[in-house]
Amino acid sequence: MRALLLLLIISLFSKPTIAQEKFFELTSHGFVSTQDTTKLFSIYYYEGKSQSELYKKALVYINTLYVSPKDVISNVENETITINGVAKSTIRQNSLSPRFDMNYTIVLMFKDNRIRIDAPTFRLSNQSMGKHRIMNLVSTGLSLDGTEIGIYNKKGNLKLEKAKDDLENFFTSYLIKFHDAIENDKINKEW
Repeated sequence: MRALLLLLIISLFSKPTIAQEKFFELTSHGFVSTQDTTKLFSIYYYEGKSQSELYKKALVYINTLYVSPKDVISNVENETITINGVAKSTIRQNSLSPRFDMNYTIVLMFKDNRIRIDAPTFRLSNQSMGKHRIMNLVSTGLSLDGTEIGIYNKKGNLKLEKAKDDLENFFTSYLIKFHDAIENDKINKEW
């Protein structure tokens, strides 16, 4: 019992690891870095890794995530990788409504010992009751029939907390797995 209590106390006061951190936080202006909320990118360091080594590891890992990577990835060799992905039925408006599909873009830039991850961008839509619905970051205020809604209202107040949480959790999970693959060389090389 004492050991469990000690472990709990240590975990409460220890610095969070990258596996516990959010990379980005969603605001009414889009995603901002949790490292510095004035920035639209985060930088992660990988000591002793060259630019080309980081690029190659990232490209190999990202290629394992998609059925048709050539349709998702665009790149400039050893410089950048842009991921244009789709996640079906991922984002909730609330507990009752059908989930929204997400088209997203993540841009990675490489230098020796570090990777810059630009704030993700996204578009959300679904089909519900025969209507094409769009979930904007900020409400346009023009949709009386509910075909366009906003995560934030025009004043910047959060309206759809579940959508915000789902977006942050999706990108946090995606980027933690990416970081773990780069940091720990978790790309499956056995075949």
